[in-house]
Amino acid sequence: MLGPPYPGAMRSALATVVLLGVGVAPAAADPVSITAACQATRDALNVAGTVTGGAGEVVFAGQRWRTGYRVVDPSGTYGILAGEGLRTKDRKAALRYLKARKATAWFKSGSTVEARANAIGLPADCASAAGVFLNRSGNTYQYANVTVTLDDAGRILTWTGTTDRTFSYIAQTVDLPTPVVSYARWERASQAASLNATMRTIARTVAASVSADATVIAATLRTYADPARAVPLKVRTLRAGGLLYGRNPFTHTYHAWRVYVKEGTLRAKRVAP
Repeated sequence: MLGPPYPGAMRSALATVVLLGVGVAPAAADPVSITAACQATRDALNVAGTVTGGAGEVVFAGQRWRTGYRVVDPSGTYGILAGEGLRTKDRKAALRYLKARKATAWFKSGSTVEARANAIGLPADCASAAGVFLNRSGNTYQYANVTVTLDDAGRILTWTGTTDRTFSYIAQTVDLPTPVVSYARWERASQAASLNATMRTIARTVAASVSADATVIAATLRTYADPARAVPLKVRTLRAGGLLYGRNPFTHTYHAWRVYVKEGTLRAKRVAP
């Protein structure tokens, strides 16, 4: 018959219990669901609100929203022409080509679900992005990676950390611009109207940034000749440099800029029209 444990075994077992008792404390339980808070925020912005941070302010009014010079609804995206970066004279010329002088925007159809998610600016998986919950002070919750403040309805007011965003839920209005032209037509007309300005910028940039070698000049010019452009740019190698050229499809005017070496210096010069 086995007797009681010997004294050394008793001490060993007692030490094990003590060590387990003073182990690292588990992380505090999150008193709110950050996943639910993110979803409540997205649901609220489907009605109305604003998001500030990142590239600026985004205004939501139902399924329609506006940011900068873009207005978006489920049918597609509208681009305000005044924000396209064209000189006034080039914008007017493009609209003249299209016989749409009063147009204020272009329109491009297509899904905007991903763009809306990006505009809201919250991670797809808020719980993973936030990390382990650390502590709470009032309606502010600190996680390993972010600090989040909620309103009494459980919606996010501020999200600071992985991205910085401020949210409000005040009623907003977003109007669609009108009249509009299709994006494809605008792209072609605007590239045609700004053809000379585009070539000038490219030619001067190349002249200021490459070595005085004809092969290098032409090769660098070709990096700007995007085959996907609505109005193509072409490049020809010259004995002392390269020629960048193209034709306006509306006026049929030929445009060309030459980048060349003269007396050891690179120069850019318009040669046509």
